[in-house]
Amino acid sequence: MIKKIALLVMLGAAAAVLGLGLWYESIPLRFEEGRSDLPALAFNDQMMDETIEPFCQDGVWYYCLPGYIETQKILLPWGTEKELQVDGKSASLVWSWEEEKTYTFTWKGQDYQVQFLRNSQLPTLFIHTESGSLEEIHRSKNHEETGHLLALDASGTVEYQGDLKRIKGRGNSTFSDYDKKPYSIKLEESFSLAGLEESKDYTLLALAFDGDKIHSKLGLEVASALGENDTEAQWVALYINGEWRGLYLLATSVSHLDQFQEEGAVLLEKDMESRYLESGNGFTTQDGNHFSVKRPQEINENDLTQLENRINQIETSILAGKPDFEMMDLDSFAVQILTEEVTRNFDAYKTSSFYYYLPGDDTLYAGPMWDYDGAFGEFTRLGIWWNDPAGILLEDTPEMFAADGRLTWPVYLYQNETFKKRMKEIYAQSLTELRALAEKIPQYEEFIQDSVLCDQLRWPASSGLAHEGKYVKWENNVRYLRYFFGQRLNSLCEAWNISWDPISFMGNGSVHTVTFTRDGEQVAQMEVKDGTLLGWQDTESFYPQGYYLITQYGGLFTLDLPVLEDCTLDIVLNPPAN
Repeated sequence: MIKKIALLVMLGAAAAVLGLGLWYESIPLRFEEGRSDLPALAFNDQMMDETIEPFCQDGVWYYCLPGYIETQKILLPWGTEKELQVDGKSASLVWSWEEEKTYTFTWKGQDYQVQFLRNSQLPTLFIHTESGSLEEIHRSKNHEETGHLLALDASGTVEYQGDLKRIKGRGNSTFSDYDKKPYSIKLEESFSLAGLEESKDYTLLALAFDGDKIHSKLGLEVASALGENDTEAQWVALYINGEWRGLYLLATSVSHLDQFQEEGAVLLEKDMESRYLESGNGFTTQDGNHFSVKRPQEINENDLTQLENRINQIETSILAGKPDFEMMDLDSFAVQILTEEVTRNFDAYKTSSFYYYLPGDDTLYAGPMWDYDGAFGEFTRLGIWWNDPAGILLEDTPEMFAADGRLTWPVYLYQNETFKKRMKEIYAQSLTELRALAEKIPQYEEFIQDSVLCDQLRWPASSGLAHEGKYVKWENNVRYLRYFFGQRLNSLCEAWNISWDPISFMGNGSVHTVTFTRDGEQVAQMEVKDGTLLGWQDTESFYPQGYYLITQYGGLFTLDLPVLEDCTLDIVLNPPAN
């Protein structure tokens, strides 16, 4: 009997140890030695082997976790709990954290302020470069490396795990002017990432220009609402080499869309002269417009001459006021021009304006649509006019377009009654979908807000040459997007005599203090209701015509911008250089 009891006790103890071991192994997060001053967070999961390094900002260390991580328990390796103190007490073997609470970690004799944050429930990408570093990739867009990609959907289910054929930098000013860089990646085989169209090639947009982090995606969706558009995008949480890189917009790459890989397909981009000369593959039309040939990547001289002649023939018909709609597709041109007009895209017809031929088809199509970081009134610093949701870009003269480096075709097409009528028809038919997009902005705001917080901590406003957005608070930049888009739709309906129930923008009822300074001295201060536009009548006594208003972060503030928060505006004679 005694032997049986002893055996039962031993079996019970073994089961307890086994149970403890299984429980121990079931905790998916653990601390382990990392590359920074503090331990890295490792995923203790059979499906993945990833770590997240903390980053330091203003004296606080942050761990930004993927949104699908539900546990708030962290496992400390045996013995480590004796080395780590939390708020002056020794940590337990399994330690639990609270989101956005600041802890004092004492680790290896040093004190650190630490916070744990969780991303929005977004798809997550973990990328590892071959070198284990981004230094050379950030040094030059021409440098590329192989690597490895682990992609998970919003629930944390592994979607893709495999080698990367390539990761490299991309973009122009977004690459050169900001610490947060955009990238392009190439998979070994075509695959659908984050629910997008299956492809080998994807672009990771850094959203460094986007004060609201929404309008680059919204621009592509406007194009889809107006007609066919093959470029798609989805927000993702991006980690590279174990470091939180931020909230990115994953998009299919225009030049790598399937239809442009077929023999006989041609993809052209109207580009700035400097970028066109850099590409070394293209032509300049008789009217001085520069087109780069994006596909095919190599084209012989005879085919290039024939292509140039066809484009010149189309251009001649457009400039003569008699566009040849047998040589060019009326609807795709109408959708492209409408998209640029609705979004008030600063880059419209200067760069990233694409045109294409399909195999066996001599018709020139406009699209796919791309590049809306400078849309929806975003570029305050590049001209007051771009913040005004009223007015029509197409009513400028061809000379004004040419002086600004823009393709002049849209101005001439807008003067053609057949084209103008069709463009208005498409706009009127699309208004229900466009209104639905405007109403979707608050949903997008809620969807990405946790990742925006993580992103802003990783990349504060000082990390670029220009402050993104018009307002200090992200939520006010989102409110401005809602204001601008709604007023833009209202304005175009009024200009084109289209019946429409206007979208209204209501203030939140609060009152803001607006302080005006000049030469370092305060000259005026006023209390302004939220959502109010300042008028000349309110400011003419101290704000002379010909002067500029500069915000506390160095950007232009114009009288077309609603007051959405307290602000200090400096009155200067010369605008900021950038």
